Amino acid sequence: MFVVVGEALVDLVGPRGGRTLEAHPGGSPANVALGLGRLGDTVTLKTRLGRDAFGEMILGHLEDLVDTVGAGDSFTSGLLHGLHRADLLGGTRREGLAAIDEATLVSVVDSAAIIAAITCSRPGADPPTRDEVEARRTR
Repeated sequence: MFVVVGEALVDLVGPRGGRTLEAHPGGSPANVALGLGRLGDTVTLKTRLGRDAFGEMILGHLEDLVDTVGAGDSFTSGLLHGLHRADLLGGTRREGLAAIDEATLVSVVDSAAIIAAITCSRPGADPPTRDEVEARRTR
């Protein structure tokens, strides 16, 4: 299980010189929590939301697991997921993480890179599911 503490916010995005902005829920901690959840991990996001339309947008977004996640956030989610599956997260695992073997490290980083690559290949920076990652890995 993961606990992610940090911001959940709304980005306002529009074309340079344009007059219209679109609101997109996000924030790196919220995106990392979303990515971990899509990979099948149990996640709790600790954040504060405004009691306004943006707060409602973020809440609906997190409940529906729909977001625009960037490559860095997806890579971080994949890295945490891989280290968790290798039982290398947490203070009591510090020595094991320091002594990680090359094959495990390569596997964890490769998976994180696959997750980021899939995310970048779709409109809206939509993170992949575990099945999509496994399908890409077996290509």
